[in-house]
This record gives sequence, C-alpha cells and structure tokens, in this order.
Amino acid sequence: MPVISRSISSQSRVLAVAACAAALCPAPLALADMLTPLGVFSGGANSIGYGVSSTSTSVVGYSNSSSGDRAFVWTAAGGLQSLGTLSGGSSSYALAISLDGSVVVGRGGTNGTSAQRAFRWTSSGGFQNLGVLSGGTDSYAYDVSGDGSTVVGNSGSSGGMRAFRWTASGGMQSLGVLGTGASSYAYGANSDGTVIVGQSNNGTAARAFRWTAAGGMQDLGAVAGAPSWGVSVANAVNADGSVVVGLSNTGVSSGMAMRWTAAGGMENLGGLAGHTNSQAHAVSADGSIIAGSSGGGGDMRACVWTSAYGAINLQDHIAANGVSLAGWTRLTSATAISADGLTITGYGEYAGANLGFVVQLGSPIPAPGALGLLGLAGLAARRRRRGGEGARHGARRCPAGGRGAPHPAAP
Repeated sequence: MPVISRSISSQSRVLAVAACAAALCPAPLALADMLTPLGVFSGGANSIGYGVSSTSTSVVGYSNSSSGDRAFVWTAAGGLQSLGTLSGGSSSYALAISLDGSVVVGRGGTNGTSAQRAFRWTSSGGFQNLGVLSGGTDSYAYDVSGDGSTVVGNSGSSGGMRAFRWTASGGMQSLGVLGTGASSYAYGANSDGTVIVGQSNNGTAARAFRWTAAGGMQDLGAVAGAPSWGVSVANAVNADGSVVVGLSNTGVSSGMAMRWTAAGGMENLGGLAGHTNSQAHAVSADGSIIAGSSGGGGDMRACVWTSAYGAINLQDHIAANGVSLAGWTRLTSATAISADGLTITGYGEYAGANLGFVVQLGSPIPAPGALGLLGLAGLAARRRRRGGEGARHGARRCPAGGRGAPHPAAP
C-alpha cells in the first residue's frame, strides 16, 4: 500500500503558526508528516497494528491471510513480514515489541489444538513457547518490558486465570490477585519490568492494579464518582512506572480513559466532544502523551490526550495538517505509541475493511505556552534546524519506553 504523505515549507509553517497565534488558538499537536496503511497478507482483508519500537522503524500486529491469522513485523522498507506460528499452530498474533525491536511477544495456537500459548519471538531464535502456570491450558502474552527481558500476560492455572511475569531465569510466575479475587490479568510493563499493570478481581469488583516485587499488587481503585462496583483496568505504564493509563467506570453504563499517578490518584481523562466512552491504550515514555480511542453513538475514533489540550481526534488533526485520508473512512483506535510520542499505530476502516495504520508526527508536541514565547523569526529558524532532526531522533534508541496494551481490540 502507498505511503500517504505531505511536504510543507518552513515559510508555510511559519505563516500557519502566525495565523493561529493571531486568532489566539492553541496548536493541539505538532505537525503530522505521514499516514501509512500497513496492508494485509495475500488472501487477507484485515490487519491491526499493536506495538511500535522506540526507533519507530518496526510495527507488530496481525493480518489474516489465505493460511489463517499471522503475526507480523512491519517496516517501511520491507512491509509486512510474517513471523509464522508456534509448532503445530494455525494462527499467531503479535501484541508488543521491545524498544530496540529485537523481541516480539503475543499468543498463538500450538500442536494442532485450540489451546493458546504465550510466545516470545526473536529473529535469531524464532518462536519460544512460554508455557502455562501449573494446572493451566492457555496463556497469553500482552506486553514486554522495554529491554525485552520481562514478558507479562495471563495464564490459566489450577486456581483460575492469573496475571504472570516471565523471565528467562525465573520462567512464568503468578502475580496473584487482589484481595479475595478469583482472576487477574497483566497488560503492561515498564522499561525494565519492575512495574507491571493490569486488572484483577478484588472480591467485589474488577480493578486496575500496579504491581512491584516489593509492594505486590496495589488496587488503584476507580475514578471519583464511580459506583462501588465500578470496573477499572490498567492497560499500560510509562518507562519509570509512575504513570498508569487505562479505563474506569464513571457511571452505570459509561467508562472513560483514566490516568493514574501516586500524587494525583486516578483522573478521568474524558473523551472527544459528544462521546460517552473512551479508553487509554498506550502512553509515551515520559507519560506526557496518551493514545487510545473515544466513542459514542456507534462511532469510535483514535485519539490522543495531553495535559495541555485534553482529547484530540487524531484523524481530524492530521487531516487539518494536510495529510490525505483518501480511502480511509475513519481511524478507529490508537493501540500503541512510541517512546518519544512521535509514532502511533492502531487500526481504522480503509476501503471497507479494518486495516492497521502508522501515523508519524513531524516533531514533539510543544510545551504549553511555547508558541507565545517564540518570535516568528526564532520559530522559523527552529523549524529549519529541525529539518533533519526527526530522522536522527527516530534512529536514536530511547532509554525508556511506553508501548500500549492491545487487549481491548485483540482478536
């Protein structure tokens, strides 16, 4: 599939900023450069992007094909590359990737049965079946730490479904449950795997948790005003483990994206205008940019949140910045974001089918008030200097990252 791109001169950008400043309107996001459909395998109709490396060069997900659903790694140079399946399996789904792109995790069928098994894949070693907890038959890997050392997910066990943490030295270890809960699920890990987030039943309600080896499983509660049985889920955590994002009930039949910090507790992030539900799936390394979806009235849209601008419709933003959306009906959900916040993947409706996408932003989101402090001449010079910065920044391995939890849209 073709890359949909645009090019805007420094002079045009300055004029656009000047007009915006004159109207006293804030610029919600930095200028977007490209929207790329991920395509599908031969015989397939649908694909979804679930994870992106910190270098923004590799995206993972799955596409259906004439041979069944297949996990893929996508690069701009090579397009979709099938990872194959576990031994004897008929399907596979890649759900997360390490920061340097060397480790991919997900789930797949194995040994000709309907059982699902968590896997870890590397280009040198291929598929590794991570097994199950004692007494279990199925396992699912949803995320990998930034350094690739720790895989998190959930596995059946003799005591029920349990969140797990897997390492090469320790194997698969249960994280337990909150209170008297019967089940738990791990959906996200920080850069070194020391902080894990997910959801566990606590005996009364299903609640978001944050786990550390020292503190165990911490119930993060629900947003203010939620009913006592209110459900919450933690989908992702930033690099140092200080920012958790996900979803919380806000009423009897509504749920909104949430952000949790130790200092501020759980905050309702809201959604796009007119929408009654939203969910945060991913967060940048520093916790400043959150990606997910917002919906209402049967319509769901990919969106991004920042503390300065709130919820921003990703599709409207890139269209306003000159990116062609030819063939796209909507960008439905943003499932993952790169460590630097410049690359977003997910899925949308393209030519009548669900298709994975990659959006690449030309530069980071500006700090609140930054435009007001910059003279036009200074801004123009800054833009010119950034002409080659995006590529250099993208090629640099960030020390930490925050990929997303793909489970809300997972097959």
